[in-house]
Order: sequence, then C-alpha cells, then structure tokens
Amino acid sequence: MNITKKRLTLLCVAVAGTLFVIGFYLNNPWIALIGAFFDWLPLPTGWMRYTEGGKPPYLHIALTLIAYIFFIGWFFWDFLRVPFFIVWIWAVLAGADIS
Repeated sequence: MNITKKRLTLLCVAVAGTLFVIGFYLNNPWIALIGAFFDWLPLPTGWMRYTEGGKPPYLHIALTLIAYIFFIGWFFWDFLRVPFFIVWIWAVLAGADIS
C-alpha cells in the first residue's frame, strides 16, 4: 500500500484538528499541543509543498501563525482559547483550497 504525501498530510491535519477540538472543549492546551505537533509534521518531513503548482497560500500561512500566537497565550490565559480556535478555523478554511 502506497500512501501518497498528500494523504499523509491530510491524515496529520485531521489528527491535529481532532486534538485541537478536544483540547478546546476540555480547555486543555496540552492536548492541543500534541495536535500542534501533527499540524506542523508535514512541513519538516517534506510531505507538504506549498510551491507545487503556484505561489504559497499567504492568507493560510498568516492566519495559522496568528492562531499559534493565541495558542501560546492560551497556556497563560484561558480566555485566549476562543480566539485561537476561531482564527484556526479561518486558517483551515483559507487552506482548504490547497488540497
């Protein structure tokens, strides 16, 4: 069975999203931190290439970085989980056209 890089990327993002939702629901940023590992895993492994067939999705990149700024703050202030989750959803929607 040959799993393509695209499928590995989608699997990682699905696991990350599931852990983000669980972490948000339980107000536990440590669960979401495990999700963040899976969210970023396709980049160092080379499974995700933004430059294939066009320019990088700048809106997706910007929203993801903003979401992670809120994510880091969530470890210190619980109320930042809501902006993290909202901006992360926007980043997902902005990146949906990548696949």
